Amino acid sequence: MNIGLIQGGTAKNVIAGQCRFTLEWRPIPGQGANRVLELLTQAIDEDKKIDPDFACDVDATRTDQGFETPANSALVRLLETVTNQNSGTVAFGTEAGQMIDLGAEAVVLGPGDIRVAHQTGEFVPIDQLQRCVEILTKAIQDLCC
Repeated sequence: MNIGLIQGGTAKNVIAGQCRFTLEWRPIPGQGANRVLELLTQAIDEDKKIDPDFACDVDATRTDQGFETPANSALVRLLETVTNQNSGTVAFGTEAGQMIDLGAEAVVLGPGDIRVAHQTGEFVPIDQLQRCVEILTKAIQDLCC
């Protein structure tokens, strides 16, 4: 879970009358996409019992499921061979869960360094883009032809 945005208060020496924050979570495989939302709602209800003046509104704009592709799948085995790397897990937000719902087998794979992603000046070196094209071409040739 991550609270990435927080807004509230009017001055450093005044207790904030209200606060808004953006919470994001990424479910693990097998965990319901709404599990954290359910726990949050339960906690809010408990706080309302303690303080009837406590007010908290939750606006859940998106919930995504976690996913896990079997390590012995043809896709995973092929990509491990082509990249010469072992598969692992990542806590990235992707559309892979939706692809799985459509019947696809999904993995997260791509060029670049996550430490420079999603920030000013992010980049992917050309040679890594070219290598990714080679890997995807091989996967398409082996699995789709």
